[in-house]
Formats: sequence, structure tokens, C-alpha cells
Amino acid sequence: MSQIRDVAKTHQCYCCRDCFLKGWHNLPQHLWGSKIDEEVIEEPIAEWCEVANTRQYCPSLQDIDRPLRLDIIPILKDGRDAYRGSMSVTTGTVIPTPKEARTRRMISNGTFNAEWLSQQFKVMNWNILADLYATESVYPYCEKWALSWTWRKHLILKELKSMTADIITLQEVQKDAYDDWFRPQLEEAGYEGIFLKKNRDPIFHGGKYTHEGCAT
Repeated sequence: MSQIRDVAKTHQCYCCRDCFLKGWHNLPQHLWGSKIDEEVIEEPIAEWCEVANTRQYCPSLQDIDRPLRLDIIPILKDGRDAYRGSMSVTTGTVIPTPKEARTRRMISNGTFNAEWLSQQFKVMNWNILADLYATESVYPYCEKWALSWTWRKHLILKELKSMTADIITLQEVQKDAYDDWFRPQLEEAGYEGIFLKKNRDPIFHGGKYTHEGCAT
């Protein structure tokens, strides 16, 4: 690694804190930089293009590596836009859809022939971490986007399908996640399911009360 050294002891090459403290007030005027005029500074203007005007929007391939901005504009009774009370929310950069689930190397106790395997069935159990528990306070070392349910649910589903298990049992499943995501998605893969909530009071999450339990 190269290192800057002030061999002539001019203290004009700030290779360390001491050089800076000794030399900054004796710096020749011709080496001074011009003062930045704050009034002249122009903030970069972000050019936004409208991609949808619907209540819901699913990012496309063209949105990858770009942020999204949600403009919320209230509507008056006569149908006109009420700009008072409007707000904008800018997301982080859109990242690509998760790739296919990785292939896991299974460890077996002995060798099995095809005839024996055809008489067996496979059971899979997984604690999928309910969204109401996946908070930054509990997992401060994890990126916020990686904790997001909209990101994790696709990875979980791909992992479930990749295992081709005959019976799937899941823990920490939110009732709304089961009804809106797991049941319809796994029914398309040929599974039938049932949800059983825990015997506890519902938990307020995402603007509503929800239960958490097990699903098979």
C-alpha cells in the first residue's frame, strides 16, 4: 500500500491529522479553494416517470435498481384531486426476484434402493417466522428489506416446493398469510391444508388484529 509523506515538512500534504493541524492556517492563498455559494448550489432534480395509477402495483423487471415513489392524493366528493393532505413515500431500490431455492444435501443413514423409497413418504417441518415477530428490534443485524414479508414469502414458497414433501407442517404462520398466500399457492401445487391458531389473544399487527399458529 502506498502512503503519502510530507518529506519537505511543508505540512501541505495532509497525510495525517497532525499535518492538517500544523499546516491549514499557513496554507498559501493560491492554494485556497473558492467558497461555495450556497445560493448557487442546485439540488439534483430526480426525473420520475409514472408507471401506474392504481391502488396496487407490483414492480416489474424495468424497475430493478430504481426506487419507486408512491404519491397518495385524496379525492374530493366531486371526483377532483384534493392536493391538501397528499403525501409521497419513496421506497428503496428495487431488487431482483429471489432465485430458485438452493439444493440441499441430505444426510442419510445408509443406502436405500428405489423399491424401498417408493414405499416411503417425506415430511417437512419449518418455522417460517411470522411477520409480526420479524422486527428490526428483534433482528437488528438483519437488513430491513430482508425481514419484509413481501420478500420472504417468495423464498419460503420456493423452498417448500423444492423439497417435494408429501406432508408439510409449518410453525409461526399468521392467519392472513395462510389465507392469502400459503393456502392458494400450495393448492396449485396439489396440497390440501388446514390452519390451527394458538390459544392466545390476537395480536395487533399491520393495522389489524391477527392470530398466529400452525398449518399443515
